[in-house]
Amino acid sequence: MRLAQITTDVQTHYFATAETDFDAHHYRPWLIMDEPIHYYRSFQADSAAIKLQNVDGQLEALLAAEEFEGAAIILYDYFTGLGDGWTAVVELIRGRLSGKRADRKTGAWQIVPSWSPTNVKAPMRVIGHNCPFKYNANDCGHVGAPATCDKTHNTCNVTMANAHRFGGFIQITAALQQLYPPINIPPPPGWPAGWPWPFQVR
Repeated sequence: MRLAQITTDVQTHYFATAETDFDAHHYRPWLIMDEPIHYYRSFQADSAAIKLQNVDGQLEALLAAEEFEGAAIILYDYFTGLGDGWTAVVELIRGRLSGKRADRKTGAWQIVPSWSPTNVKAPMRVIGHNCPFKYNANDCGHVGAPATCDKTHNTCNVTMANAHRFGGFIQITAALQQLYPPINIPPPPGWPAGWPWPFQVR
């Protein structure tokens, strides 16, 4: 079963593909999910679409009273019947409603995700003692043996004879580290829970 939690400029509404109660809220059975949710591993924003049934004209009256365009939405998968009364809920996508299409039977929207990989601003460089470049890649510039590199300046200089391409910052001293300790850069709003966010600056 799919659940949709939609927050307009007035209040939060709860809709589902079948009437149910979850987390102390009653979900009305107006939700229609007849299009798949698209997830992408590349730098492309996920996408989804929903429809709401215009049951006895109730949706039409609701759309006239409240602004659904731009409303916040969280879409869930809700699993019941797991045995011993267990249920589970999984967040599928969150974002805002856009591109309303309505007729006498339904109202339909696209979901614009709140997090898009094309909008993330991340540090251009990770500042540290060791070289951040991938060994033998274009930024590194070294070609040939040995097969691995420990990313230190000494190895780059002595073993690889490649110190002019070293990407680390050897001038970061212990005194500077005490004066300017590492600062964690928080993830941007909407960054998916559980995804690593390793960026630090000094």
